Amino acid sequence: MEMGREKWKEKMKGSEIAASLAIVLSLLCLLPVGASAQAVVAIENASALPNETTTTNVTAYNVTNLGNFGITVMYDPSVVNVTNVTGGPGVGNFIWERISEGEVRFYTVNVLEEMIPSLSGNVTLATLTLKAVGTAGSESPLNLEIGKLLDNKSNPIPAIPKNGTFKVLTAPPVEVKINDASALPGETTSTEVVAYGVENLGNFGITVMYDPSVVNVTNVTGGPGVGNFIWERISEGEVRFYTVNVLEEMIPSLSGNVTLATLTLKAVGTAGSESPLNLEIGKLLDNKSNPIPAIPKNGTFKVLTPEEVAYITVSPSAATLNVGETRVFTATAYDGDGNPVEGVLINWTSTNETVGTVHPTTSITDENGVARTNFTATSPGNTTVTAGNLTDAGWIIGYADVTVVLPDETPPTTEVIATPPEPATGWWNSSVTLTFHRYDDLSGVNFTAYRMAGANATSWTQVFGEDDFTVNITAEGNTTVYYLSMDNAGNWEDLKSMNVSIDRTPPVIISVEIDRTGVLPGDIINVTVKANDALSGILEIRADGIPLTHMEDFWYGNITAASSPGTYNVTVEAIDRAWNIAVNDSVQYVVKEPSSRLARIVVEPSEVTLNVGETREIIAIAYDQYNETMPDIVISWVTKPTGVGTVRPTTSITDENGIARTNFTATAPGNTTVIAVNLSTRISNLSRITVIPVKNLSVDITISPRKTITVNRSATVTVNVTDEETGVPVEGANVNLSGCGVSLINMTDASGIATFEVSASKPGNITVRVTKSGYKDWEGKISVYAQGDVNGDSEVLPSDAMAVLRIWAGIDSPENYTGADPDVNGDGSILPSDALEILRIWATKGGE
Repeated sequence: MEMGREKWKEKMKGSEIAASLAIVLSLLCLLPVGASAQAVVAIENASALPNETTTTNVTAYNVTNLGNFGITVMYDPSVVNVTNVTGGPGVGNFIWERISEGEVRFYTVNVLEEMIPSLSGNVTLATLTLKAVGTAGSESPLNLEIGKLLDNKSNPIPAIPKNGTFKVLTAPPVEVKINDASALPGETTSTEVVAYGVENLGNFGITVMYDPSVVNVTNVTGGPGVGNFIWERISEGEVRFYTVNVLEEMIPSLSGNVTLATLTLKAVGTAGSESPLNLEIGKLLDNKSNPIPAIPKNGTFKVLTPEEVAYITVSPSAATLNVGETRVFTATAYDGDGNPVEGVLINWTSTNETVGTVHPTTSITDENGVARTNFTATSPGNTTVTAGNLTDAGWIIGYADVTVVLPDETPPTTEVIATPPEPATGWWNSSVTLTFHRYDDLSGVNFTAYRMAGANATSWTQVFGEDDFTVNITAEGNTTVYYLSMDNAGNWEDLKSMNVSIDRTPPVIISVEIDRTGVLPGDIINVTVKANDALSGILEIRADGIPLTHMEDFWYGNITAASSPGTYNVTVEAIDRAWNIAVNDSVQYVVKEPSSRLARIVVEPSEVTLNVGETREIIAIAYDQYNETMPDIVISWVTKPTGVGTVRPTTSITDENGIARTNFTATAPGNTTVIAVNLSTRISNLSRITVIPVKNLSVDITISPRKTITVNRSATVTVNVTDEETGVPVEGANVNLSGCGVSLINMTDASGIATFEVSASKPGNITVRVTKSGYKDWEGKISVYAQGDVNGDSEVLPSDAMAVLRIWAGIDSPENYTGADPDVNGDGSILPSDALEILRIWATKGGE
């Protein structure tokens, strides 16, 4: 102990200087200055009797947004010892450690930004449990050293320490007390004689006197460690017990609250009778045979009126303790009406004493029907604490299940299982359910925290307990899941993550090309495919089941033509990494015989609707019996009936692609057909033609927020298109705005309306052109005015400024002026400042 004290003194030299400086600084803080209060970290003064414990708090005063801290406390280990340190409310992940004899350090480790606290005001950082180990009257400073004091953004918080003092109190005279007891008539109970606050007790002799008509002492046993113990009955109503510890090396040295003896008492009186339990202290000696001053405190024995116990409850009904931990259990006895029963003898047991023991093993319920015992955990395992009372009907027993575990220093484990399981490519083509399985074999899981980033982003979420829970991910794309768990002992699992990539969209086959469409049986056909996939990417492309080779931006390979003549589809499958499959079988090839002949003519388009005056190209495609196009076929063109339109030329020859062309011009409303015929074979086909008269469009243009457009000022232009004759809205009309730096195209909706957001860059006219098949084209103009040209005369002059002033004065309305917006500076109000802006524009341009 002396070596520890010397080390402590050396450690404290620098601390005393710091403490003096802290006192000076704290006095300076009392001066009336205008600045905000200085943060102070203070430890409260504390005191305790020798060998007793107490607590004191370390508090940070006047802090803002406190996030983390680290504090060292230094003390004289010959006077006081720190036995435990607990974190204050809301401080987060708290750790304490003993640096050396006479020095402890405690700090927080709050790492995740979302979980860093933000404490303000007067914040309790920690509570220290202190045990007085020095002699009565001795003192020790409690000196603080601030290692760190950080806000929730990890910025330092300036602070000064304020030290405290611990004092070992002078103990009062030892009190020797016999506890009150009670029992039902004819039953036995026990009570203890305890010396409170004694130091180095070696021997004692005590006499107990009582009324033998009420109670009888049937046995006396010595307390734990008292040595050679003897008891004797002096007379009816008086017993004496004492110790005889003679050899110096065998004399005990007991300190604290020492149980001297346990007396077994039998109630021999009638119900309701009472007897004093009076003490006489014959001797109380320390281990050197010196007298210990002491005072007796008597008790009372009461014979209870019997009440029937119906049931007993034990609280807590279930508990988990660390090895070495002690917990108080209470038993409450109730009668048949649910009322607490006083004076019931409760027998306490632990069903597995290797796991833990109870003390005392018997106790009497008080006026509230409550009896108590202490359970001390000794080794890991499970046991049951029972509280029983023997009645005429048998034992009435209450139970509490107790689990004892080793102190937990191991973080919990979290496992995540994906359903369905992760594919080999790392990409799912469906929603994914993640099952979080978390466990901790010792203290149990407190909570699991998780968040998701990417396609299915979420903020941090805490799920308490240790039951499995699930999280569904539905969004396509890449999602990263971050997660970790904390157990009930405050151990954090390392941050983990996993990726979930979902692609439910098949690839897009852009094009499929073959190098020839007419082949002989067994010929090789080269296939070129272009395809893409926006998420997981293309894994494989096959043509007729044959994998193609990936080149730079396309896939290439060859297939073998069928062995017999006919038309065949090339089936192309594009497969992405999520195993979504796109199929294209639109491309065909023909396996043909050596010679060919004209088999059919296809006319395109097969049906046409034209307005009077319109011209449309009509083509005829010649095919042989193998469905191959044929060049050099003579096609004659005729219309039937005539009078609706004409064809030019009337004769044409198919080109290398088997196509012959003519132009049909509509001359009058009606129906006709354009017939393509090969006169040598009489093979023909036709296109059905409908010619309709041209209709007129009605177009209405509105502009907001004003009826005109100002340069560099946004305006909404609404074009409403209807049929001039019927007034019905025209859907699908193309509306084109061009001029003054504007080039916009839109199409009317089902209401016949097309809307534009227009910002012209120069004055002039915007041309509005509306076109729709079956209607004559419509064209109109929208005027664009220079900024400040309020009266619309295409010039910015002082008269425009005057117009603004007239509007501001209320003489005119903005609607009286058809030019530029009078709110020249665009602040939402028409003010003289707008007139000044016009004059500035006019002056900048030379005042012309």
